[in-house]
Amino acid sequence: MHLLQHNTLKEDLLLATVGVALLSVCLWDGIGITFDSHLYLLGSTYLQQHGFTDLFTVPAFRTKPPVLSALYALLQNNIQLIKLSNLLFLAGTLLVNFKLATILIDDLFFRRLTKAVLASATPFMLVHSFLWSEPFFLFVLSVYFLLSYHALLHTHKTAWLYVLPVLGLLLVGLRHIGVVYVLCSGVYVLMHYKYFSRKQLMPIILNVLLPVLALLWWHTQVVAHSGDAGEYNLIRNLNLQRNFLVYADVLKVWLAPPGLPFPEVLAIVAFIGYAIVAWLAVRQSYGSKARHLVLLFLLTSGGYAGLMLLKGDLLTDDNERYLSLVYAPLTILLFYVLQNRMVTINRKLVWLFFIVWFAYPLARTLYNVNRWRQHGINTYNPAAAPKAIISEFKSPK
Repeated sequence: MHLLQHNTLKEDLLLATVGVALLSVCLWDGIGITFDSHLYLLGSTYLQQHGFTDLFTVPAFRTKPPVLSALYALLQNNIQLIKLSNLLFLAGTLLVNFKLATILIDDLFFRRLTKAVLASATPFMLVHSFLWSEPFFLFVLSVYFLLSYHALLHTHKTAWLYVLPVLGLLLVGLRHIGVVYVLCSGVYVLMHYKYFSRKQLMPIILNVLLPVLALLWWHTQVVAHSGDAGEYNLIRNLNLQRNFLVYADVLKVWLAPPGLPFPEVLAIVAFIGYAIVAWLAVRQSYGSKARHLVLLFLLTSGGYAGLMLLKGDLLTDDNERYLSLVYAPLTILLFYVLQNRMVTINRKLVWLFFIVWFAYPLARTLYNVNRWRQHGINTYNPAAAPKAIISEFKSPK
């Protein structure tokens, strides 16, 4: 047993190193920067100069929560350190997701294949190649999944129950949408209150309440300081059909090469395919301890995707960035379902099929690595931010 765990750890470290190496190529010429990136960096510049004093007078913080800016302030807006932090976040995210995959997937071949797909996943390489909140968010979210599962599995251990509210606050402090994950996961754990003692119920209740109260407090402060409450109006200019096709197209390119005929039809087929995977995963895990992780994945991913469908100002360029949060859960569930449906097929055919299938996402990642690395920065000067951002989000003197 000890030897097996040792070999698994070596395997995980090797594949995580492969993922970090791929990302290093992405970041070789600099890290990508967008409108959101400037907001985080301008916010961190303010924190370096003024601390958290009069925080809500800063327009950047009326749009973005403060945790990522606080991290960048600790790193002194040093782009090299920020690139290093993204590499470390990716390594941590991969290692935790490898552990989650091991929980669900018993078959050695499918477990290794799942880890290999995650290690070279285009969605992970994309979000970690930019100065965005997703790298830190994905790492915290992965740990949140793991601890929530262990809280349900090992109910005699109380210590990590107190970690869950802290992780929930980090999720909300990184992205407001983190409250969806906290509510879906926290309420699911709370529904199993009979598993826990009265002493353990306090951190479980705090896990649900604290992040929600923190978000409500933040929102009231934004409004009180003349912030734009419209930032919270998800359904403004909503085109539900367009949003559905935009997101379904991402599911399609996770499974098949672009450029195929009838792209909208294939996108809908991909959506239906993942819906079938979700149904089969629930059915397959019924009555086992694995059902907790399956349901945590599905409830949180479904809640997040459902809310993002209502985003009225969705940009098509952001679709894969947004869905990167559900990539690991859906991929793990996909192989969790497949492992029990291919045991009767000749194993050589399985190997051949998945080697061919795996070649596409790897090639896609390598192609995008070359594309992303053409637009990066290695140093940052707040005065060099676009004039439109400086004029609207300039830090007060």
